[in-house]
Order: sequence, then structure tokens, then C-alpha cells
Amino acid sequence: MQWQMICADRQWCDFVSFDPRMPDHLTLYVQRIERDPVMEVYLEAEVSQFLKEVEAQVNALNAISPSK
Repeated sequence: MQWQMICADRQWCDFVSFDPRMPDHLTLYVQRIERDPVMEVYLEAEVSQFLKEVEAQVNALNAISPSK
């Protein structure tokens, strides 16, 4: 949910769970989640690293089988 807030540039997001099989007082659960700036820094670093790894893999595959 933190990454969702980063991408959508939102300060909060509601987590919502609905299950009609539960007792009436438990069918709907809503929890507001606030954006976490510490988690944001961590996630941006992780995504950046992931994208570097993907780029390296794509470059390696292109070296093996160049585009026509």
C-alpha cells in the first residue's frame, strides 16, 4: 500500500476487507494507512535496484540474441 500511495501521490490509503460470511459486526473492516516517509525512501531504493537488475538482464539477453 505504501508503494501505491507513492505512485498515486497520496498521503493515505484505506485498507478495506469485506466478507459477507463473517458475523454482521465483522463483515466490513476499514483501516486508514498513512504514508510512511521512511518506508518511501526504502522502497524507492529497492525499486531502483530492481530496475537496474532488470536492465542488466535485458542487456544480457540482447547480447545473446540481438534484435532484428
